[in-house]
Amino acid sequence: MERGDKVWALYAPSSAKLGVLADGDREVLEEKTGGSAQWGVVAIVLFVAVCSLLWGLSFGGFPRASRGLRRPLKKGACRSLPVTVKSVGVVMDSTTNTKGVTTSRPKPRVQLDGHEWDLLLDPVIDPSHLSQEIKGLEAKLYWVKSAANRPGPKRVRAMLVLDGQRCVQGVLRVSAESECPEGDPVPAAESLPEGDGLRAIRTYPAWDPELHSEGLWWLVAGVVALGAVAFGVGRWATFILCVAAYGFLFIARMVMKDSRTRYLKGFLPDPG
Repeated sequence: MERGDKVWALYAPSSAKLGVLADGDREVLEEKTGGSAQWGVVAIVLFVAVCSLLWGLSFGGFPRASRGLRRPLKKGACRSLPVTVKSVGVVMDSTTNTKGVTTSRPKPRVQLDGHEWDLLLDPVIDPSHLSQEIKGLEAKLYWVKSAANRPGPKRVRAMLVLDGQRCVQGVLRVSAESECPEGDPVPAAESLPEGDGLRAIRTYPAWDPELHSEGLWWLVAGVVALGAVAFGVGRWATFILCVAAYGFLFIARMVMKDSRTRYLKGFLPDPG
């Protein structure tokens, strides 16, 4: 700053410390008092928000129930078959990655009456609640047709469409000994014959302190760490608290994942 420049100063009369914040731009000081951000910052935030929205739409969008089958549907590579839900339980699912490492974890399973195929669901779904919703109901099973000459167990993306415009997404697993279902070809289209108004059934477990409290405490710890930043703890302390809050989210996720695994294992039959 030079003599004759117009300078804006920000200070706190009630503070015992001397000194002011000075700047040639008044908007910079207004930001520090809770004023609106500069247009450059607002433009960056809007750009990131628009990019995130477009990214979500490119992967199927929010309202599309057939987002997992959209590309195979366009190519006419989907099959369908009327089925009846026999039961909903839990089974240990073993998968092998490209490095040959095999992992096993419990997953909810939908059994179909008269068929040896399994529809494996996301581990977050509660099998007991889902069983009350769909057991014994007639449904339409859609899946992606796999190559007939592919060796070993077959896993293809599938969807179970029930009455009332409800659906359940999962993976259709066919053992190596069983025949891959043939079904009826679904005409190439942008969505399923039932349209995009399907409502996904998401039966999350009811609140259980033994199942959810530990993960909740880690989330609370992250909120407290971020709340402490608002009291002006210093640059390095702020950095440490933000990193800790970010790490608490991962810890909470790991704890909840372990709790769900133990919960699903309780549905497995007794080995004895």
